[in-house]
Amino acid sequence: MSGLGTLSFVKAEPEDISLPRESSREDVPERTHKRRRLIMVVEVPTLEEVNQRRRALAAKLACKEEPDVKPWISQVKNKAKKGPKALPEFKLDTINERLDILGPAGQHNFDVPIEDIVKCTAVPRRFFSSTWGGNPQETFPSISDKFLKKHGLNDFMYPNLLWNPHGPQVAGCAGLFFEPNGLDTPNDDSTDIHRVIVRLPEGPIWLYVGQYQLIASPSLTKEEWLLQAQKVRNTWAREILKKGWGSHVRTRVGLRKRLGREPSKREFEAALAAESIPVTQDDIRNAYDKGEERLGVYVLKCVAYDEAFQRKVFEDIQTWVPPPPKEKGSRGAKGSKTHKRKQVEEVSSDSDPTSDDVFEDDEEEAAEEYRYIPRGTKSRPRSNL
Repeated sequence: MSGLGTLSFVKAEPEDISLPRESSREDVPERTHKRRRLIMVVEVPTLEEVNQRRRALAAKLACKEEPDVKPWISQVKNKAKKGPKALPEFKLDTINERLDILGPAGQHNFDVPIEDIVKCTAVPRRFFSSTWGGNPQETFPSISDKFLKKHGLNDFMYPNLLWNPHGPQVAGCAGLFFEPNGLDTPNDDSTDIHRVIVRLPEGPIWLYVGQYQLIASPSLTKEEWLLQAQKVRNTWAREILKKGWGSHVRTRVGLRKRLGREPSKREFEAALAAESIPVTQDDIRNAYDKGEERLGVYVLKCVAYDEAFQRKVFEDIQTWVPPPPKEKGSRGAKGSKTHKRKQVEEVSSDSDPTSDDVFEDDEEEAAEEYRYIPRGTKSRPRSNL
């Protein structure tokens, strides 16, 4: 054993593994947050989408009564009665081009910051006539001295939205006023301010929308007229033939047909007084199609709002008692409608302010009730515009 050497055993160790040292928070670069990008996008609706929205809004804005307001006419039986149809609407391009004179869309309307229940109270035309005077069938009624001594107001304008579907339907909103006699539309703007009260499409009820300036806009050109839907053109021709406010157009159309030329001023005035020249709906439609007649256009711009006036409407309507309806025998014979139409333009506002025997459109007002109209939107159209 002495000859054997000493054995040494060496354990093989793995190579050192260098572990990464734990990084301190100072060594970690700060995480940067990217800013979100916001892209402003305006989605322009198609004409069909606009029409769908308008129909949906009109259906939604069904008239209702506020629970804390008593109806003034609860004793009157509400008869189901078919009312007059509204005129079809004009193309949006025609509307927007006229409203452009008011500046950017955000500048078209006048803000009316009062409670909706006051601002949106619509009432019968008879209420305005019996309270402030004026013939209940005229767009621009004169006010008799008897009423002027009471309130001093003689600036009333009553556009009917059945014939002016692009008029203001919301307080403070801009709108358009069409009239058939566009050949006589003045070129200069009137400085007169009108107290505008509109007949709403929802029913024979009227809403004060503000103090408005009428700005003369170019009458519809022949080309613009021909761009309108056939239904629009046919309806205007039919109503001009039927209504008292179409007498000037009917007279000119009839004289051109008889004379084969433009009538003189004397010929026109004599024929207008007699209104004896027969014309047809096609005659009137063709006159506009040829550009011989043109629809007049005014822009309605709200410049103020008489809050005290509307509050009086809201307060007084709740205790107002409507006048009794006329007896049927007092309306005259059925065959006298032509005579009544002529009488529309001649009626004096000094006569009985509640008289309604000269015009058929608002006969159903005897069964109306006062209503609160939900506000809608200012983007118009229900929109005012």
